[in-house]
Amino acid sequence: MNREEPLEPHRLPPLNREPLRAARPRATLLCLSHLRWGFVYQRPQHLMSRLARDYDVLFFEEPIFEGHAAPRLESHAAAPGVTLLVPQLPAGMRETQAIRAQRELLDAYLAEQQAAELLLWYFTPMSLAFTGHLRGQVVIFDCMDELSAFRHAPPALVDMERRLMTRADVVFTGGHSLWEAKRRHHANIHAMPSSVDVAHFAAARQPLPAGRRSAAAQWRALAEWPFIHLARHSSVRQYLEAAFHPHAMRTLMEVEQLATVMGMVRAGLGISVVPTLTLFHFQQEGLATRPLALPGLTRQIYLVRRRDRGLSVAAQALYARVMQQRPMHAEMPSKQ
Repeated sequence: MNREEPLEPHRLPPLNREPLRAARPRATLLCLSHLRWGFVYQRPQHLMSRLARDYDVLFFEEPIFEGHAAPRLESHAAAPGVTLLVPQLPAGMRETQAIRAQRELLDAYLAEQQAAELLLWYFTPMSLAFTGHLRGQVVIFDCMDELSAFRHAPPALVDMERRLMTRADVVFTGGHSLWEAKRRHHANIHAMPSSVDVAHFAAARQPLPAGRRSAAAQWRALAEWPFIHLARHSSVRQYLEAAFHPHAMRTLMEVEQLATVMGMVRAGLGISVVPTLTLFHFQQEGLATRPLALPGLTRQIYLVRRRDRGLSVAAQALYARVMQQRPMHAEMPSKQ
């Protein structure tokens, strides 16, 4: 006859009687910058993209003056954990009005966010004009350049920097010589030279994104790469930015000439998007091209001539050749 063995009671782990602690909310880091996030990927982007791992970063840019609409604050995600804030102010606004408008826009945004803790990181002392009333737990002045030596520097810059020095808890300089020039003005100042973001530039050595993807997939793939851009006034740049909107691009450099774009791409610094007609610049050993079939990246090109004047023999020959080679589906504009 089998004997039943008594079952061992199931032993539970001892109860933790420590009171449960709520997760601490992330502090807000407000960065005041004279450089735009989408211009060149350099020191502000290097630092803020890393600080965003532990802080909610607000990257406040200088205002854009255009139109006549009421002041507003444009915001969108620039990178994981980084929110870009750009004041949109009406053209012709006086300096005192612009300062007041920026202060009101920023105060309203911060009140809405209800930040538990606020840190202030200044790349430009001029932002003190509309943030001087804010009381951050920590105030950092990152003096990456001698801004007063720049052309068209505001006359008030030197005085604003002196005021910021008295408020800052810590000062960083973008190089040793700048530290030498500033060290007498603050007791807690440190040389922190700018460097190269290895991970950012290493992406240029990876294979190009494949061309046969959905539009959304192509946008995501392109957005991960450092871009070599033509200048903002070029039509190529304007079409590209309109097509990319609202996606953010990782701008590495802006240049004026396609030959310069080619040289930088060939050096492995990044990628670029150019019209098909310009590809002869990029027929170089070591370069690869991919067609992009994305909405907004197609434009119409017109051939314009005076109706009341004849063409020279050479111009007429060129006109006839272009008209002969135009796509069959192209529509001729109606004559006025």
